[in-house]
Amino acid sequence: MSTLKDKIAAEFKIRQLLRNEGVPQPDEVEYGCACIRLLWNESKVCLVVDLEKEPDPADISNPYP
Repeated sequence: MSTLKDKIAAEFKIRQLLRNEGVPQPDEVEYGCACIRLLWNESKVCLVVDLEKEPDPADISNPYP
């Protein structure tokens, strides 16, 4: 699970990216357990930013040895 600090930092970075690219800021931002969701109501768009790290393939056991 991501911390509140991680979620705030991710929101800040995404807002900066949107501003730099001339994309309108979201109407709403929701914090999930391991993600943030940015919502644009009029265009019905949702951007989900997953904050969980990808598992290292070396750490995943092979179910078909």
